[in-house]
Amino acid sequence: MSCPDDSDSITLLQTAQELENNRKKIDASSAYLELALWCINNNQLDKAKLHLKKSIQLNRNKGEAWFQLGLIEMKNPCYHRAKELFKKAVRTRPKIVEHHVEYGVVNYMLREWEQAVTSLLASMNLQRTPRSLQYIGLTFLELGAQSAAIEYLREALSLSEENQEIMFSFGCGLFRAGLIPEALAQLQRSVEDPKHQRIKVKKRIRDALDIGNDRVESWMCLGNIFDSIDRRWEAIIVLEVATRVDSRHARAWYELSELHLDYEQYDDARTQAWMLDPKDPDILCSNGIGFYESGLKKYALDTFEEVLCLNPDHGEAQYWIDKIEEEFEELEKMGHCPWLGEYGYYYDEDRW
Repeated sequence: MSCPDDSDSITLLQTAQELENNRKKIDASSAYLELALWCINNNQLDKAKLHLKKSIQLNRNKGEAWFQLGLIEMKNPCYHRAKELFKKAVRTRPKIVEHHVEYGVVNYMLREWEQAVTSLLASMNLQRTPRSLQYIGLTFLELGAQSAAIEYLREALSLSEENQEIMFSFGCGLFRAGLIPEALAQLQRSVEDPKHQRIKVKKRIRDALDIGNDRVESWMCLGNIFDSIDRRWEAIIVLEVATRVDSRHARAWYELSELHLDYEQYDDARTQAWMLDPKDPDILCSNGIGFYESGLKKYALDTFEEVLCLNPDHGEAQYWIDKIEEEFEELEKMGHCPWLGEYGYYYDEDRW
């Protein structure tokens, strides 16, 4: 059953198609962009991607289409794809502040600090926004310029005083610089919510900061706190810091991998954890899931069985073993020999 608002999208689509049929490519490109923006506003992102690609096909210089497509990939999140799209947006519309800002943000997410600084400074030459100031502050923290970072973050907060993400970023910057009381106040402010009591959360933040800013455990505690209140972005940020405070800490990499939704970054963090501690049952189990998702079911089964050798009570490993064994039994009935090493056979449940 169609929603009442769908009539708007039908009208927009008909207009776009009519312009395209009349070979008015520039106008048709703008019409498809307008249709895509309607889809985005109505949370129809898959349709929006199709219309944005059509807009770009008709006009390769449609910077806003490249930009909106990049924003969708950021939400997925697929940072490497988003980076290329924002790069094209910047090239086609270099005077748009947001294009430079988001290109800087995605470079920050990819740990490409120098490029992030270049892009964010370019945006600030056009206009200083809370988001550009926030991310250039975060980037300067990674480059070791703590004083400059804190000033940028302070300015960001002055422009957007109720923004909890910026409060959090400012608090992290202060904590990394060893300014504990002010950091505590900002991090606690960043979790205030009139609908929920946050007293226990604030106490946990205080306890985490008491460990010290040079201890990986402090940052891991903060990551767990923000993850527990569904603040994934903040949890990822502090766990990223944890891996830089102690790059040899396998559990920090493992916990980071559990939060990453961008596959390449998830895979990188999981691999780092496994290389540092291949005998940790949770890390090994995560590696087994990676094998399974790649279609390497026999490798996955062997890995999960190794997990049970290390920890016979590991419920997640047992779940995956049961699942794979059931799939293998089905495959045997069809004449396959998965138990003997058809490692690359991918079993698609939807086929049966």
